[in-house]
Amino acid sequence: PTLADEPREDDRYELLAEHGRGGLGRVMRAKDRRLGRLVAVKELLTPSPAAERRFLREAAITARLQHPAIVPIYDIGRHPGGEPFYCMKLVEGQTLAAAIRGASGLLARVGLLEHVIAAADAIAYAHRHGVVHRDLKPANILIGEVGETVVIDWGLAKDLDGELDDALEDTGAGTHPEL
Repeated sequence: PTLADEPREDDRYELLAEHGRGGLGRVMRAKDRRLGRLVAVKELLTPSPAAERRFLREAAITARLQHPAIVPIYDIGRHPGGEPFYCMKLVEGQTLAAAIRGASGLLARVGLLEHVIAAADAIAYAHRHGVVHRDLKPANILIGEVGETVVIDWGLAKDLDGELDDALEDTGAGTHPEL
């Protein structure tokens, strides 16, 4: 494809269906028309300056943490109406909570230990980079369809170094139209 064939930025993501929902936002299953792959697009449920600030903080913290067991952020932007979104890897599978509920017997539960260890490794990585998750629970750990473990939902994370707070203040995040 040529640049002329690429979709306009507001047409890049075709939202398909809701994939998940939390207190701050919802995650939509989407197709990235430019790259031809399925992705997850997170959007705010109820936009407000405070919610937008938390949302942008979540995206910034998650993007900063590049680890195989932390969901990667691909893009951040605004929909044509101005609502912020960020795009990340779509992880198909189930939560660790669902896997625990479905594990009958000791051997099945011991089989889940590798996912607990992978999540602990991801959290240790985050701690080394000055970030505390603050909402780690089996519902925020995904087990992908090919066995990967991914820690999600960094919305309550704390940046102990304060670097992201300073960066968001400097950019005027929450009111800045370009993000």
